[in-house]
Amino acid sequence: MSVERLKKIADLLETTPQAIEEFDDRAIFNISHQQGGQAGYVTIHNSFEELLQFYDRLIEPYKQQLATKDEEIQFLRNQIQKQT
Repeated sequence: MSVERLKKIADLLETTPQAIEEFDDRAIFNISHQQGGQAGYVTIHNSFEELLQFYDRLIEPYKQQLATKDEEIQFLRNQIQKQT
């Protein structure tokens, strides 16, 4: 697939080409249909470790943002204390 086509697909999906390239359907959507039971009944079989890894990758940027904000807040509090 060409880079240009990948960019167009990423735009349509409102994501980045990198996210498409790194997508691992085994870790997220390892779905198997059960025999019998309700029509359309689906179970999701993901290892707990795979889900934890996905979660960690997902929240890491937010953790970093929070840490930066905490540092900024502490800096501003120190500035206020110096002025009073």
